Amino acid sequence: MDTLGIWSSGRFFYACFEDSVVVFRGTDIGYIMFFNLVCEDIIVFKHRKDADGEYISTRFECSFEDGKLTHIERVKQEEKFTYKQYEEEIYTGEVVEVIEFDKPVMMDDSRFGLETRDLESSRILLTIQKRLQLIPEEYRALL
Repeated sequence: MDTLGIWSSGRFFYACFEDSVVVFRGTDIGYIMFFNLVCEDIIVFKHRKDADGEYISTRFECSFEDGKLTHIERVKQEEKFTYKQYEEEIYTGEVVEVIEFDKPVMMDDSRFGLETRDLESSRILLTIQKRLQLIPEEYRALL
């Protein structure tokens, strides 16, 4: 199994009003996003793998309310992580791919179900890309 795709903690719940997602794009840049009806928090990270393990290096965090940038902060933090992937039957009876990290990624979420591997048609990735157009150029240079 591979990590490419959009992974959602909301995949396990019926009609949730907020969600945390992890996006692995197949490049070294990825996103962690928490969103609800009012706000979106996006963490941009760099992912790397070496002989010693896998790492997520946070580049910056930004927050939006009603589509407007409300906060942005450069963060230098690197964490080693491990994960496992498996399949699980969810409440709909559908079997989904699951990625489970050894520690919480956003708030207390460490388990995410695969939403899609088709990043080009993803509403979530489109939203992230639109929001990142609103950030100052000095932060976009980190992408």
